[in-house]
Order: sequence, then structure tokens, then C-alpha cells
Amino acid sequence: MQRLRPNLLLDVQSSGRFLEDEWLGRTLRVGTVELRIVDRCERCVMVGHSQTALQSRPRLLKTIGKLNGACAGVYAEVIAPGELKENDRAHLA
Repeated sequence: MQRLRPNLLLDVQSSGRFLEDEWLGRTLRVGTVELRIVDRCERCVMVGHSQTALQSRPRLLKTIGKLNGACAGVYAEVIAPGELKENDRAHLA
């Protein structure tokens, strides 16, 4: 979580990797917020750099690249602003 610095982190029950790639074009509802998933998030070398309380992981980007074309996470645009709280359920439409 600290390396990729997401604005929203969901705990999904899936054994699949990079499940979020299947959400492109769909609407995600969390709390009263509605988001349209618009693109995959391409990662850069910064994910492997040392950070506060995190050691350097120089091969991390290469691993993400091999597994998912250097993408991890998705971008979303706000359809309906609102409020969300920790432990709110997320629903895909």
C-alpha cells in the first residue's frame, strides 16, 4: 500500500492478480460516491525506490511489468461525489 500510494484501497475476495483490470468502463460505487473506471495505472521506477520505512526493491517494477505490462491499479473519474468511510462496501455496475 505504501509503495503504490492508492487513494482508495479495496479488499477484494479473489485469487486473481490485477483483478481491477477487468473493471475498465464500469462504475464503482463506494458509500455515496460513484466512480467510472477509465484506465489502468502504469507504474514507473519509483515503486522500487526506498521510502520512509521501506527498503529499496529494484526488481519490483520489472516484476509488475512481467505480470501485467507495468500496470498496477486503475484510474477513475468521479461521476457522483459523495462520502465514503472505512469499511464501506464497494459495488461494481
